[in-house]
Amino acid sequence: MPASTKEENLLTILQDSAVKKYGKERAKVLEVPLQDLARALAAVENYPLELEEEPSFAR
Repeated sequence: MPASTKEENLLTILQDSAVKKYGKERAKVLEVPLQDLARALAAVENYPLELEEEPSFAR
C-alpha cells in the first residue's frame, strides 16, 4: 500500500476518533496535529526491521 494511502487511512481513523471524543469543532482545530501524527505513524509502519533485530527496549 502506498505511503500516501496509509496516511489517508490513518488520518481518517484519527479524525473519526477525534470527532467522537471531542466533537466536530474541536476535531477541526486538531486537523494539523492529526495530519502530522498520521504521517509519523505511516513512517513507523514503513520502517524496515530485520527479524533478527531486537528492539532497543529489550536490551
